[in-house]
Amino acid sequence: VMTIKENLTERQIGERYFLYTPDNGSCVYIMNETSYKIYSFIKEGKNISEIIDKLFDEFDVDKKELETDINECIKDMINAGVVIQ
Repeated sequence: VMTIKENLTERQIGERYFLYTPDNGSCVYIMNETSYKIYSFIKEGKNISEIIDKLFDEFDVDKKELETDINECIKDMINAGVVIQ
């Protein structure tokens, strides 16, 4: 089960979303609208296949390509310490 690191502060500026740490207020991650949706779905407790299904309904893309993009995005969030497995 994936979870979001606790105590991150979210801020939207234009079409970008920024995540900040509470301790020193430094920005730890920057997201576009799509990666923010993935982040939000993880926050809601959705698993990868649920996220793929939700975004596949929303975007007119190849499902395999979408799956690859979502997995890359989540891997990036894990490497940044935003998502915890």
